Amino acid sequence: MNQYLEKLQQSRDALHEMTDGLSVEQYNYIPEGYQNNIIWNMGHIITVSERILSKNSDFIAPVHNFDTELFGKNKKPEKPLSREDIDLVRNALLQTVSAFQESKGIEESKTMEISAGNQKITVGVLQFVLFHENVHYKTIEKMLQLVKMNK
Repeated sequence: MNQYLEKLQQSRDALHEMTDGLSVEQYNYIPEGYQNNIIWNMGHIITVSERILSKNSDFIAPVHNFDTELFGKNKKPEKPLSREDIDLVRNALLQTVSAFQESKGIEESKTMEISAGNQKITVGVLQFVLFHENVHYKTIEKMLQLVKMNK
């Protein structure tokens, strides 16, 4: 099971690195044909993964200094985020996995589930988190190409 958490962390580290150095305008740019932007996608993967993990276990998601409701399902950016808010989202991207690993008694079992307090996180749940993350990761990669073309 730790392999899934390691993959999640690697994905987030890569996402953090590939978006390093973007301007506020680039993070907030909504390319033609899209309904959201790079920073919204980053906030969305944080929000969704933490909700899924906390719904399925005793994991308590970290309290972030930004409004996670802005990044929920069926939401889209209403206004550009400031540099400060962008930095809060980017930093939070790196917190979920370690917070989950440090939460109440995470134990790996041979039954393909993680015990987290009184509840179990199955491989299927972690696979979905990784699948969802990958969808948005690929979207961000495509948006980065469009952002760079729009300079």
